[in-house]
Amino acid sequence: MRCWVVLAGLLLSAAPLRGQQGPPTAAAYALFALEDVVLGPGARVDAGAVGANRGEVRLGPGVRVAGSVAADTIRVAPRVRAAALFCRVVIGPQRFACGALSVPVVDVGTLALVQVVPGAADVHVPARAAAAPLAAGAYGRARVGPRGRLLLAGGDYAFRSIALAPTARLFCAAPCRVQVEDAVVIGRRAILGPAAPLDATAVRLDVEAAARRAGFVARADAVVGAAVYAPETAVVVASRARVAGSLLGRTVTLGAGARVTAGSAG
Repeated sequence: MRCWVVLAGLLLSAAPLRGQQGPPTAAAYALFALEDVVLGPGARVDAGAVGANRGEVRLGPGVRVAGSVAADTIRVAPRVRAAALFCRVVIGPQRFACGALSVPVVDVGTLALVQVVPGAADVHVPARAAAAPLAAGAYGRARVGPRGRLLLAGGDYAFRSIALAPTARLFCAAPCRVQVEDAVVIGRRAILGPAAPLDATAVRLDVEAAARRAGFVARADAVVGAAVYAPETAVVVASRARVAGSLLGRTVTLGAGARVTAGSAG
């Protein structure tokens, strides 16, 4: 039986999630965490669902989620909009119900481990410089200075770490899979993603990192076009940053006004 409830002017369905008998895969979500998800004030997920496996999802004031939200506990601030909520407990300023939640939200047995073997040679692009296309392979630390540009030719890459200074650029000229052992830090107004005419589906970024560190950080106003996969570490997207693609982490945080969309990051 289907029931409906209105929250702050939004119609929420309490039907079972996607009508599935078992948990969906992580690929069904635009934003997913093994533990907690936090969406700051005004954050938006314009395509896909949001979920947390064994923690809670916190939706700040004015958050918009185009798809469903699924978690054991969902905390809802005023003026939140979502297609539907699925949970065991919902906490918010008004009384309403969640649809029945399938547990686990995602079968973690389907999540692959990230194990990276980086190389020894560091890659450094000075400020305002543009490097020749970098061939696929294993490298050490990659650093790109302000307004510098690093182009990956395409294929499989392994790095010890990636650090983009403010306004730096890192593009994939052809479909690429980038694995990082330590951490990825994308500076303010920096860009990591596909070169035109590719879109974000051409770039996958796997981060190993330690469980207690933020292994992926996109600072304020950064632009990311990739599927970010970091199941053992925190994923942090700061205020007004924009992600075209998907985010998976041990925890995932979107800052105020951050936005997750589908398609090109250009």
